[in-house]
Amino acid sequence: MIGAMAPVQPLASADRILEYLRAQPSDEVNPEEQAEQVNAALAAIPHDTPLLTALGQVGRTLMLSDAATEPQWRHVRERPGDQRAALSLLETLMHDNDTAGVRDLVRTLAAGVPHGDDYRAAPGVGAAVASARPAG
Repeated sequence: MIGAMAPVQPLASADRILEYLRAQPSDEVNPEEQAEQVNAALAAIPHDTPLLTALGQVGRTLMLSDAATEPQWRHVRERPGDQRAALSLLETLMHDNDTAGVRDLVRTLAAGVPHGDDYRAAPGVGAAVASARPAG
């Protein structure tokens, strides 16, 4: 049945969708439509940090954080030096009270940036994540 659904028609180009969505009057905001538009844009540019952050935000709004964390995790594992993406993932994990996920994020960030990656190491993110861990 899902295969019979019409594909999402982008309301703007992938690199401009967030600008378009943010310009909508608040009484016209539809979180489900926003999620569809962000997902469609991520299909075109999967490592776009602002889109990943927006996906986390809309996922939390719709109580669908699990759907948001998969692309966030993929990005953070491939680019652990991307502080903004790591903090967005942390926010999603903490919203879900996902202690195991927070610990996994700490381990991922502590492992550091793979050699030759263009992203700089993010010691501040690791410290922020470590301080967010519950005791015990």
